[in-house]
Amino acid sequence: MRDVKRRKRDKCRDPHSSGKITLNTDGCPCGDPGKGGFGGVFCDEERVWLYGFFGKLENCYSLEVEMWGIYCGLTFVLGKGLRKVIIETNLTMAEELLTKGPPLNCPYQSIIEDSRHLIQWCNCTIQHIMWETKKYVDKLANMGAAQSKVVVVVVVVEEPPVKVRSQILVDMVGVEYRRI
Repeated sequence: MRDVKRRKRDKCRDPHSSGKITLNTDGCPCGDPGKGGFGGVFCDEERVWLYGFFGKLENCYSLEVEMWGIYCGLTFVLGKGLRKVIIETNLTMAEELLTKGPPLNCPYQSIIEDSRHLIQWCNCTIQHIMWETKKYVDKLANMGAAQSKVVVVVVVVEEPPVKVRSQILVDMVGVEYRRI
């Protein structure tokens, strides 16, 4: 069973495979401004975990931490030679900024423009999803914020961390959440 899963995963990691790959991202601001974390998960067409990452920022705003999550995911897409990745974010504003471009006075203009360039270069698409559908990505973002390092550190994980596994199962079976 383990070999079958490994072969399937290796096939999906092939940048030239025809399978659909999705990147879900999230940011976790702890104050506005304050420290924050971001995270992301790459999944194949059957929603099987391929890679994940999380990172930390100091003294950031909520939109900034969301944009860093998307940007880090895009650099991973570029580094792995992936194409046509579907990027899903729960922040409508991030999707709009990446689709239409930032206004001239936007303080995050450079990260938005860099992300837009990577999206075009790698032929990716971006779309909005509801926050409630991917709580495990939120848990990764929280893990990023909880890092003790002072500098920006991005951690790449090939297997879901223990803190995230049960939430992946809950999200897969479709448990609904209410925003309070």
